[in-house]
Amino acid sequence: MKKEKTCPVAPCQGCCIPAISYFAADGSPMGSASVPFFFFLPSISVKDPSGNDEYAIQMPSCCGGVCVDESAEGHCSKKIPFYIYPPGKGAKGEEIGKIIKLWRGLGTEIFTDASSFQVEFPKGIDETAKARVLGSTFFINMLFFEKGNSNEGLAEIAI
Repeated sequence: MKKEKTCPVAPCQGCCIPAISYFAADGSPMGSASVPFFFFLPSISVKDPSGNDEYAIQMPSCCGGVCVDESAEGHCSKKIPFYIYPPGKGAKGEEIGKIIKLWRGLGTEIFTDASSFQVEFPKGIDETAKARVLGSTFFINMLFFEKGNSNEGLAEIAI
């Protein structure tokens, strides 16, 4: 994975949008993910190697997409969900997979930078699509949960 220097996630952002590219071990491109222009809730657009939209990942919303539906995974569940949708979809019931940040306990959350995620892949996808979803999980962690997500430089991650 390679993430260029970009601006942090923010509404109405026209340039320097957060993006990441995925590569196979031999260096061939496997796809990418980016945060397109938005007003209220960000969505992550996952693209295949040809640049075609494959998935849209976003937090569940309420009030017509204006705010996050905090009870989507149950009241007081301490889970932060990101749902995986087919391109162009995003309504309740249309999700085909999930990425959920799990609560690890007060000590872990306060004193460490460790994060745990649960990933439910869309059914019937191949290995490269799973790699893009897994890479998108790292991208979500970088954008929303890492300290210092101001993108102080380039990031390259080898898995």
